[in-house]
Amino acid sequence: MAHERVRGHVQLATLLSKTRRYEQAKKHYEHALQLLATQEESREAQGIRCALADVLARLGERHKAMALYEDVLAVQDDCVQAHVNLAAQLIIDDEMDRALRHCQRAIALDSAMNEAYYNLNVILRRLGRHKEAVEQCWTWIEAETGLSLRPQNARRHEQLLTDSVNNRLQVSVVCVKWGAKYASDYVDKLCSSIRRNVDAEQVEVEFVCLTDDPQGITSPDIAVIPLEDNWNGWWNKIQLFSPRIAGQLREHCVYIDLDTVIVGDVTSLLQTSTRTSFALLRTDDMANERRTGGYNSSIIVWHNVGDIYQSLYEVLKTHFSGISTYIYKLDHWFEMMLPHVAFVDDLEPQHVVEYQSLEGDERKVPENARVVCFPLQPKPHQATAPWISTHWQ
Repeated sequence: MAHERVRGHVQLATLLSKTRRYEQAKKHYEHALQLLATQEESREAQGIRCALADVLARLGERHKAMALYEDVLAVQDDCVQAHVNLAAQLIIDDEMDRALRHCQRAIALDSAMNEAYYNLNVILRRLGRHKEAVEQCWTWIEAETGLSLRPQNARRHEQLLTDSVNNRLQVSVVCVKWGAKYASDYVDKLCSSIRRNVDAEQVEVEFVCLTDDPQGITSPDIAVIPLEDNWNGWWNKIQLFSPRIAGQLREHCVYIDLDTVIVGDVTSLLQTSTRTSFALLRTDDMANERRTGGYNSSIIVWHNVGDIYQSLYEVLKTHFSGISTYIYKLDHWFEMMLPHVAFVDDLEPQHVVEYQSLEGDERKVPENARVVCFPLQPKPHQATAPWISTHWQ
């Protein structure tokens, strides 16, 4: 009878967790553990403790959750999920060496545990072991697929193409909107702010939106291109380099994340592809990234000529199952496929800043800034800085 009551509490707690009613779920997990008080070292009790720790983490009681994961592992060191989840919490606390050990233990116990690989990627990069992270990923992927997929004789992309722009440049400015993450007004606002802040005599802008749902996009001068329906989340951005879409874009292209606010003249930024064949942002000065030496694709600039960058898309599409087992961020894929790139930060010094890195309650924008990026949280519609309403319209 007691076992049936335990099972009932656990089943109800699981359902409550799935519907994000975490406080109620917490109570039912606790009731289940009380019923197992005489069997507190059983595997069943450890499984419930691990689930309770997950709920505590969701409720913001992170250190209680971490203590509970530690208790579980003291009794049952082969609990893979406890190793993985404890590592995730240690990453937040910047305890990278401890987090690394738990990820490595999880992978040793279960080589199919995706989350452990994802966390390990983050940890190595946070520890400054960027090259090791890339090499380790390629080793895993090649073992999984049985193929050598890494780029051979990778070209350098930072070489200057020309020092000046003599004619009016035609540029495709591209954004990507998928699912319900961003409202359609994000597209309209980005388009109108770009047009307000570019010298039309120097740059002719074609604004393009790749989307799975064009409804609500009102600007008449936005060219809409449908997204393929077999990509999820940020992986949709890789379609920028598909043959179908690349063939519809101009020679000079600039991709800008929708959660970007234009605060100054971007003419020079839109001309960047005349000075390099591929550039994006570096992570070094981004508070949200908390790592150095990495790539951030909030802005991508590229010279859309031939099929130079189609391998970014083709290799990922063909081997997505094997690749996505080990990496979950598109930016990590760029790091693996393009070891030598230029950085917008160098080509446009001080022109692009990150919102979270701005100082003070008002997040005052530096004098030379032209673009403010909003990776992670908050997004422009959530942020409270007074200047946002002036520029984001």
